[in-house]
Amino acid sequence: MPSKKRKDPPLHDQNEVLYIKSISKPKKFRSNNENYPKPTYDSTFQKKVIKGDGNCLFRSILYSLTGDDSDHFKVRTQICDYIHKNIKKFSKHFQEEEKGLKKHLKSMRIEGIWGTDYELYAASELWCFNFEVYKPNNLEIFYQHSHSKQFPYIYLEFANGNHFNVLFKKGLITISKSQLSSLEDYSESIKKISAKEKDFDTIKNLKSVQKWFKEKNDYPIQESNNIKALYPFSKNNTDAYNEAFRYLSSKIIPFKISSSENYTKSLKNWSNYITKSYKLYKISPNLYSSSRLVLFSKKGEEMTIPFKKEIENIIFLNHTCYSNSSAKHYGVNITLQNIMKRQLYWATMASNVREFINNCPDCVEKNFEKPIKAPKMIIPTGPLERIQADLWELPKEMSKATINEYKYILTCEDHFSKYKWCFLLTNKLGTTIAQHLTIVFMTFGRPKIFQSDNGREFKNENVINLLETYGVQMINSSPRHPQSQGMVERHNYWLGVVLKSSFQKFKELRQNNEKWDINLNLMNFITAENNRVHTVTKEIPNTLILTKNKKLISQVQERMRKRYMPGITKHLKKAQQTLSEGSKVFIVKKVFPNKDHTNLDEGKANKLKKSERDKIPAIVVSNYGMKRGKVLIKIEASSDSKIKLHHGYHIHSNLLAPAIDQSWRIMVQKYNRL
Repeated sequence: MPSKKRKDPPLHDQNEVLYIKSISKPKKFRSNNENYPKPTYDSTFQKKVIKGDGNCLFRSILYSLTGDDSDHFKVRTQICDYIHKNIKKFSKHFQEEEKGLKKHLKSMRIEGIWGTDYELYAASELWCFNFEVYKPNNLEIFYQHSHSKQFPYIYLEFANGNHFNVLFKKGLITISKSQLSSLEDYSESIKKISAKEKDFDTIKNLKSVQKWFKEKNDYPIQESNNIKALYPFSKNNTDAYNEAFRYLSSKIIPFKISSSENYTKSLKNWSNYITKSYKLYKISPNLYSSSRLVLFSKKGEEMTIPFKKEIENIIFLNHTCYSNSSAKHYGVNITLQNIMKRQLYWATMASNVREFINNCPDCVEKNFEKPIKAPKMIIPTGPLERIQADLWELPKEMSKATINEYKYILTCEDHFSKYKWCFLLTNKLGTTIAQHLTIVFMTFGRPKIFQSDNGREFKNENVINLLETYGVQMINSSPRHPQSQGMVERHNYWLGVVLKSSFQKFKELRQNNEKWDINLNLMNFITAENNRVHTVTKEIPNTLILTKNKKLISQVQERMRKRYMPGITKHLKKAQQTLSEGSKVFIVKKVFPNKDHTNLDEGKANKLKKSERDKIPAIVVSNYGMKRGKVLIKIEASSDSKIKLHHGYHIHSNLLAPAIDQSWRIMVQKYNRL
């Protein structure tokens, strides 16, 4: 009696699945003959190289079906129409669903845009064929799909991550142009197949194929330069933001990665960088932008990258601080800080903000334009002609460590001899300043000119009465312009360096409540300064302060000219370039024409209102003259009826400022509207 025992042992569920998979795999051919030739790529396929013009997918489909690829644009159009007809089925694979698919189809209808796996799958449904895509020069299948056993197969090669070629299996009858010359002929031939064999509801299969693509990352949907950019350019004019968005939303790999020699390594490194640096939210995390793309800063903060179309409005709102009033507009730095505080960032934001402000009519009208001032070279006629004075405040720690708790040092310097005076002060009252200036005048003699800044310690009744008593002319430097006090400011700098160094050594050796003798350190500094050869005069200040030797004085004056003249010449050459013929300028001060309308002269600033100080756009007619300091200009627009339009006037360069082309045009348009 035959045994009823099973040939195969019973299997658990998990083992049974593995067993079924193993028996379902095709068995490898085995032969006792070791020299039996194995199938190779060249022995299996014959390749037809397709033109690489961005239409290779559509050319490959058409050539595989008809033997000719000349009518590829018609294939592209019919595939896009088919996808649009079945929009509900295909839109499930796009992030914005129907809206996203319509955007995709809009770009796909343009000739030269690379086809994707959506188009290949749609074509296989439309014209009833199965497809296999192979890796280049390899029998390994890249991806495949089969609708029906009765549908014909087409074989494609996917090379360099962005190009398709046609493959024909050797030994099989291939489609030739004479047999099947058009898609219409192919469609007629395929109608013989039963409609039941064609599965029009294979969207689940498409979904599984798409999922496999994303997991393997082997067939990225390629991007094209013709696709509209949603985000602005990043650093060095690269498209990093759009590339990150396309990858995070649709797994689109940029061409620079797919076309690289080491594709796998490049893709891995690039994708790791994107996932670490960017994040794509389902809903925008920022109140001030609808963008969902976020960049992680170095501090770990999430900075939203706004859409390209939102940038202008974002800059405007932060430039005006969300106010329509033109009374207060912020500059470049404050505007940038306002944008960053709202967790917004893009790489070119600084240049975008600067360009926006340069085009803002209110800012152009109210911004201060620095005039082209010709530098003055002051050469004194002798010692004590001009004295510069300033007040240097001691740091609190140094002040408390001194014996009398001095707070200030009054510094004076003779412009010709470079002789220096320093006085320690406990306060900066006018009476205190006047007392020490009297010591200078009584000891060395009164100067012709006394120059100081605009501080109240110098501009007070006591100091003014003292100068009037001695017959000394008082000159105050320009407000907020320390360069006009450059000589004494430089002296204060080195004074601070020496005293701070001395105080540091005192602190290291200090015992108990010992006080710092600042008088000794100050006297040592002044003595050393007044007894060294100065770099400009080439003389010792201590011997030059009281000299009456005319020959020595003329020699020192000549040395001063040689020292200062190169800088002045350089500035004048720069002014010549700025005020060359045809350059655009602004008249930045109130001017009045003379009777002959040949010159424009400056008006008195104390009689002018702020509203009267308009910027008048003009064009330079003749080059700037170094000796005269004047230039011939032509007025293009003005609100002053006394000034003739399109008329030539001579004007001093101190009244002009170079104009940016955009700002200049805005002012011309403003005056023309009046």
